[in-house]
Amino acid sequence: MFTIKERDLAGRIGTLKLKNGEKIDTPYLFPVVNFFHSEISLDDIKKVGFDAILVNAYILLKHNFDKEIHEYTKFKKVMSDSGAYQLLQYGDIDVSNEEIIEYQKKINTDISVILDYPTGKLDYENAKFTVEETIKRAKEAKNLIDDKRLWVYPIQGGSFEDLLEKSIIEGIKLDYDIYAIGSPTVLMTEYKYEELFKIILKVKSLLPFNKPVHLFGAGHAHLIPFAIAMGIDLFDSASYILFARDLRYMSFNRTYDFNELKYLPCNCEVCRKYSVEELREINKNELIRLLAIHNLYVIKKELENTKQAIIEGRLWEYLREKSFSHPALYKAFKQFKDFKDFLKNLTPFYKVSQKAIFLYDSFDLNNPKVLIAREKLKEMNKDVDEKILLFPYLLWKNNEKTLEKFTKKYSDFKVYFYSPYFGIFKFGLRYTYPFFQSEINDDFDREVFEDLSNEINSFLENKKIKQAVIIIPKGYILKIKSRKNLLKVYI
Repeated sequence: MFTIKERDLAGRIGTLKLKNGEKIDTPYLFPVVNFFHSEISLDDIKKVGFDAILVNAYILLKHNFDKEIHEYTKFKKVMSDSGAYQLLQYGDIDVSNEEIIEYQKKINTDISVILDYPTGKLDYENAKFTVEETIKRAKEAKNLIDDKRLWVYPIQGGSFEDLLEKSIIEGIKLDYDIYAIGSPTVLMTEYKYEELFKIILKVKSLLPFNKPVHLFGAGHAHLIPFAIAMGIDLFDSASYILFARDLRYMSFNRTYDFNELKYLPCNCEVCRKYSVEELREINKNELIRLLAIHNLYVIKKELENTKQAIIEGRLWEYLREKSFSHPALYKAFKQFKDFKDFLKNLTPFYKVSQKAIFLYDSFDLNNPKVLIAREKLKEMNKDVDEKILLFPYLLWKNNEKTLEKFTKKYSDFKVYFYSPYFGIFKFGLRYTYPFFQSEINDDFDREVFEDLSNEINSFLENKKIKQAVIIIPKGYILKIKSRKNLLKVYI
């Protein structure tokens, strides 16, 4: 059902096979559509490049929609939500779990959701009720759901870790096709990204690796790559049209008030065809339609950019770049270091398409590929020579001849390189990945030098080392402990 083809961090590119034989390439965002109120057509959405949509089953039911969904929409892949968002907004809806399940079967959507009870911003006791009620409904649903479509179990509990964990553990026992993180919309609209990231990472750390995960209501372009990097495979959002109605123009890093724009910082078909002045002359409904099309292009392009970063093994670097789009996002990205072991365990160290690692400052000490390389080196460095010459790798890499005079003077010493971020490795690894292929900002901050000092001091504690010489270039602020068997040479 779900096949993973490429990975980086916890993010993955995969294929989700539907029961009707159609496939969805993930990560994927379902544009949310409302047949009864929309300035944009289904053809418009399809022309942008989206081949699957999400409908709200509750809204369709209330409008007495009784058609087969594929025949009506001309889309071969359709997901339906159950109406829990309306429950979150209004506190109650006049439909039962059984009724909405049977209705989704009737209109024949390909991915369907049970009627969960969203947590939202409730206090602990009420949040506990939403978790228990959702679990109860999920158990009831097992006797109602069929095998003609994929069924979604929404995880509730919000920021209450014990409730979230209970919701996940009970949901795993029920073995649904897809797991979704419920009611995160409030956190996203209030830019509480730290809280949202903790929830996502908690969910991903407990769910089986092979289960696809959906994040409800996440449609802002600058958030998408972070969610993907944490392991989200599917999204849905009506942001493209809701923003357009408010005359909000999406970009990869921010959202503009259209009325304040003098230029269009985009090259989609809308922005190529019209100037700002021309768009302002268009009637309101057509302007909304064009802004919605533009917003969809931005979302689709962000998905593609993130996928390309996964293929190149540069998702960490891409997140660094994106984190500067908003202070809340930057702060939330910083907490990735708290989950570095989780990310490290899911990150492939090397693949054929792997590009050079870019390293900027001490935060990149948390890059999972750096952590993996250091683990491997620690294991290799257990077998160490008695006489060693420690030489700065970047100095050698910039001018290989700089090492010659020292190897002549210490001809019976084995050469070991030391490198900021990676630590110490043997001469024979000098051309290997990731050391030779990394691009390092050599304006090191204090934390990088402190880390490197600790690595060297720890390495020199190996009792097999009888004599050691370390070459220290000007500008390297290293705090190396003095030892009887150690000679420091400053150059």
